Amino acid sequence: MAGRPQKPRARLADRRPGRKTGLVLAFKRPDELPPEMPAPLNGKWRLETSALWQAFWTSPIAQVVDRESDMPRLLRWIAYWDEWFRAMRAFRRRRMVEGSMGQPVINPLSNYIAVIESKDRAD
Repeated sequence: MAGRPQKPRARLADRRPGRKTGLVLAFKRPDELPPEMPAPLNGKWRLETSALWQAFWTSPIAQVVDRESDMPRLLRWIAYWDEWFRAMRAFRRRRMVEGSMGQPVINPLSNYIAVIESKDRAD
């Protein structure tokens, strides 16, 4: 019927009995080691960032990553997270700061943190 939404792709069945049309994404590459942590732009990576990088490369989703074409996006992703960890640490230390007229205001880092989070989601 026109205009009716189709079933989710994973639930579609081939016309042949019992066959599904879903894609299989996972495959194993046990001979490949996780890539080295990239060099930071300046300074050092936070410990949380290094732990996140290691957790990503030991997860099942890392098996489907194309290391050549996906690496620039992964490097941006890890840099966003490192920046987020740093900004959150500073924000937690001083949630309220003095405004231009001496009044207490929420730390402007809260806006910066939201920008980092939106970039991470968009990427």
